[in-house]
Amino acid sequence: MAPGLLRELERLRAKIERNAHNPAALTRAFISVSELVPSYFTTSVGETQSREVLESRTRHSWRWVELPQFPLRRFLPLAARALCRFPEERGLVLMIADLCTDLFKQNMIAKMEGMRCGILQGLCSAAGQVALSEPFSQDDMLFAERIFGAIRKVVEPASIGFYSQPVDVKEEFYSVERSAWGEVNVGDTLRVLAAREGWESFDGPPAANHAILLTLHYIKKHPAMTNMDHYLEVLRNIAEAFGNMFPTVAENAAFSSFVKDTLETARRPAQPQHLTRIQMDLIDEALLIYKRTLNPSEFPWNHSKPALLPALNRLYVQGAGLLNLVPLSLLVGAENLGRQEHRATVCETARKYESTCAKCSRLQSERPRGDPPFRRCARCQSVFYCGANCQRLHWREHRQVCVAP
Repeated sequence: MAPGLLRELERLRAKIERNAHNPAALTRAFISVSELVPSYFTTSVGETQSREVLESRTRHSWRWVELPQFPLRRFLPLAARALCRFPEERGLVLMIADLCTDLFKQNMIAKMEGMRCGILQGLCSAAGQVALSEPFSQDDMLFAERIFGAIRKVVEPASIGFYSQPVDVKEEFYSVERSAWGEVNVGDTLRVLAAREGWESFDGPPAANHAILLTLHYIKKHPAMTNMDHYLEVLRNIAEAFGNMFPTVAENAAFSSFVKDTLETARRPAQPQHLTRIQMDLIDEALLIYKRTLNPSEFPWNHSKPALLPALNRLYVQGAGLLNLVPLSLLVGAENLGRQEHRATVCETARKYESTCAKCSRLQSERPRGDPPFRRCARCQSVFYCGANCQRLHWREHRQVCVAP
C-alpha cells in the first residue's frame, strides 16, 4: 500500500468535512479526489480485498476492487451532502457526477451505501436545477447528460450475472433502491416546471413519483440523442426496483396519462433519425413497463432477465460473459486509460465553473478586466451573480429554491 496515497485521501476527506459550507473549496477538493482515482485503483488491484467485498462479489455478482484501508465510498455521505446543499453549483455537481462513474461502476456495496446516504436526492436536485434553465443551452444539455449518467451508474446492477441470483438476494438491492427513490423530493422544482409547462395536477393521491416525473420532463423537452440512453435507462431502473412497474402510475390517472403520452410521443419523434435503434427499444421497453403497471398478469416479468423486451435482453447479455475471463489488472488498466482524457477535461471544466453567474452563465474567470468579482446570493450562498441586474432578473425563478443554509 502506498502510504502517501492513504495520507492524501485522509487529508481530502478532512478538507471536505471542514469546508462543508464552501462550494468553491468543495469543488477543488473533489477535483483532487478525481485526480487520485487512477493510482487508487492501480494500487487496489495489488491489495487483498476485505471479507465484506469478497462476500458481496459472490453474493451480488460483481468484479471490481477498492483499497481496504480506505474505500472510496467513504466520500459518498460527503458527496451527497454537498449535492443536496449546493445543487446549483455546476462545477461541484460536474465533479461529483463524474466521480460517480468511478465509485459506482461495478461496486454493489458502494451502490447501496450511496443510495442509503442520499446520493439520488442530491443528483435529482441537481438535475432539477438544470431543468429550470430557460432557454436550455448546449451546456445545460451536457450537464443533464453527466447527471443522468451518474444516476444510471448508481442504480443499475453491476453485471448481468445479478439477474441469475436468487430473488431474495436481488431484493436486498431493490429494497434499498425503492426506499431511495421514494425519498427523492424535488417538489419546489417540479412546481416551477408545472407552472411553466402547463401540467395538470399530479398530486394524487398518491402524488406522482418525483424522480419519474423529472425524468419524463427531460424525455419530453430535451430529447437529445446523446442523453436519451441515460434518461430511458434511469426510467427502466426505477421500474425494475418496483417489480418492473412504475410506482404511483396505476393509482394516479392524470400521471398515468402523462406517462403514456410522453412515451408515445418520444417513440414518434419529428425527426426519426434522432433516435438510435437501442433508444427505440428502450422506449418500447418503457411502454411495456407502463402496460405491465396497469395489468401485471398480462405482462409477466421473468426475474432472471433484466428486461421485458427480448431485443434488450439479447443486447444486455451480449459479450457480458467475456469480461469474467479478463484479469482485473487489465480491466483496471483499460478503465484508467479510457477515462484519462475525459477526466482531465471534466476537471478543467469544473475549475471554470467554480464561479458562474446563475442568470447569464458568464464565468467569473472570463469577466472583463476591472469588473468586480461575482457575489453569492446572500440568503442561500449557493449561486453567484455577475451583478445586481442579473440577480434581480433571476430572483423570480431562484426564489422558488432559495433556502438559507
